[in-house]
Amino acid sequence: MWCGWSPCADAAVFKADRGEREMLILADPTTFFVHPHYAPHNLVLVLAGRIDEGWASTRLIRQWRDGAPKRWLKAWDAAQGEA
Repeated sequence: MWCGWSPCADAAVFKADRGEREMLILADPTTFFVHPHYAPHNLVLVLAGRIDEGWASTRLIRQWRDGAPKRWLKAWDAAQGEA
């Protein structure tokens, strides 16, 4: 999972393949963009103050699930069912 704050722009950096990145930028160019430093990578920047908490939370959980061991997923899913 990768997310962080860009030293190149006042923005959060999230993983996004290039197709998804282009779709996000086209859909909302005031929120999503790419700095030349990140252009060769599967990353998208989200401007500070424009980050939607629900979008970020869903994205981070999905990215975590993509790389988590199965036993962690089982425990996570069980805990979510209890909530």
